[in-house]
Amino acid sequence: LFRSGGASVEKLLSSCPVLEDLQISRREQDNVRNFVIAVPSLKRLTLDFSTPEMDLYDGDDYEDGVEYKLIITAPNLEYLSLIDYMSDSIQVNSMARVTESHLSVCKILECDNRTVEQTSNYESNVREIFRSIPNVKHLTIGDFTTNVSLD
Repeated sequence: LFRSGGASVEKLLSSCPVLEDLQISRREQDNVRNFVIAVPSLKRLTLDFSTPEMDLYDGDDYEDGVEYKLIITAPNLEYLSLIDYMSDSIQVNSMARVTESHLSVCKILECDNRTVEQTSNYESNVREIFRSIPNVKHLTIGDFTTNVSLD
């Protein structure tokens, strides 16, 4: 569905002006560099941008110099579930209505020596997400997400 690029994602979602519940699973890198979700009517958002075959992932498949961005603008969002191990940069606008959230965020590249690296944007991404959901009452945090200083 998203093989033709980020513009198709934006176009598809903009044609759904009363959309309230959105679930997207993205299991591999694709040609969508800027994954933009801008849906004012959205109340529930579930994003699973994980790579289940991490042990098979070869860092050579990752394009050098290409940055994958996730941009979320959903001012009426009440529920956010975000598993994102692909995005280099995550930009979110204030989601003050979110009362429940499940977060597991980290940019993971598995290297030849089988170690896990986190990009320098990781802490910034996590901080921005937490700042965007100031009224959250129920929060579940994944393992990688807890490795950040929120100072």
